[in-house]
Amino acid sequence: MTLPAGVELHAPLADKYAAILTPEALTFAVALQREFNATRKQLLAARVARQQTIMVGDSGVDIETAHNAGVRSCGVTYGFQPETFAKWPPDILVDRLEELADQVLVS
Repeated sequence: MTLPAGVELHAPLADKYAAILTPEALTFAVALQREFNATRKQLLAARVARQQTIMVGDSGVDIETAHNAGVRSCGVTYGFQPETFAKWPPDILVDRLEELADQVLVS
């Protein structure tokens, strides 16, 4: 099998995969990797950052904003409008901000 320039296979290619991993398919996959790998890495880094983010708010609007941004939410029962959490429930609900550390450090 002829491989694209700079590509090496480090394991034998079983016959059942040869029909899928054709030289054309490998050339296409290599082109995608070379063109989009930097963007893929940026997107993965952003996903990690988003997964590590918690929006803390005192109203349902804050919690809805967190959900729309794709991040976890923490509602504090003190503050502006904690009664609105019934409509927009947070992922974590705390009475004191110190409780958030207990929730986050455990998970």
